[in-house]
Order: sequence, then C-alpha cells, then structure tokens
Amino acid sequence: MLLKPYEIEHAPILAETFNDPAYANFWRNCKIALKKKDFENIERLLMMQILTVEDGNKIIGFITLQFRTNTTIFSSIIILKQFHGKGYSEKIISAGIVYGREQRYHKIVARVNSKDFRFIEKLKSIGFIEEGLFKQERWSSDGWQDELMMALIIGG
Repeated sequence: MLLKPYEIEHAPILAETFNDPAYANFWRNCKIALKKKDFENIERLLMMQILTVEDGNKIIGFITLQFRTNTTIFSSIIILKQFHGKGYSEKIISAGIVYGREQRYHKIVARVNSKDFRFIEKLKSIGFIEEGLFKQERWSSDGWQDELMMALIIGG
C-alpha cells in the first residue's frame, strides 16, 4: 500500500467519487472546485491535503487529511466501489499511520459517523480510542448525523 500526493491526472478518478450520490453532501464543496476545473488548487480550496492510495499500480482510493500542530486528522477515507469489501480499509489506515509517523505527528484523529459500527470496530482493533462525540455534526440524506472522534497516539 502506497500513499502518494494527489496529482492532476488523478482528478477524473476523484471526480467519480464526487459524482457518487453516497458522497454528495460530504463533497459538495469539492464539486464546486471541480466545476471550476481548478484541479491544481483543489487542496488549497478545501484546506486539506489529498493523498492517492495505490496498491501496485492501481488507485484504490483517496485519503483527505487536515493538519493541526503535531496532529493529523483523517477527514475522509474513500475506497473506490470496486474495492469495497476486500480488506483495504485497514491497509489504508495502517498506511496513514506510517505516513503520520514519517511526518513526526504525535496523534492521528479520525472523525467517523457514529452509526458506522464496522468502521468504528476496525479503528478500535488498530488501537484508536473514543475521545468525543459531535452531536448533529454532518447533514446527510438521512438527516443530521453524529460524528464520533477517535484518536491514536503515534509519537512520544
């Protein structure tokens, strides 16, 4: 599993995820950037870093990261639909942890839909702990969703 910086040639694949109704609300700001064809500045417009996740020479998905002093936050982990259910989520999270250690981050934070029990259990199995709950944090087609904040200390 390899994490690489987002490059303009990845834009069509990233755009496919933005056009997927499952991600529509979350990515609405990205859609605005894509409509402007401003692929070079999408990271600046979103105020986050986008990393491409590759396995061999296949793009599996993307991670969007936000940064604070000594902390990185997984804003989103997107696995392309054709790779769902194939065990990539744990590999992607593990690659993100390695990346965080290489960048000398102290802590990794993941904000997760509080009803995504499978993903929450996956994070716990890796060592993440629950740190807080954001009530009615994100709007979706099902209404307001709570987000659980989970964290993993990776530095000394």
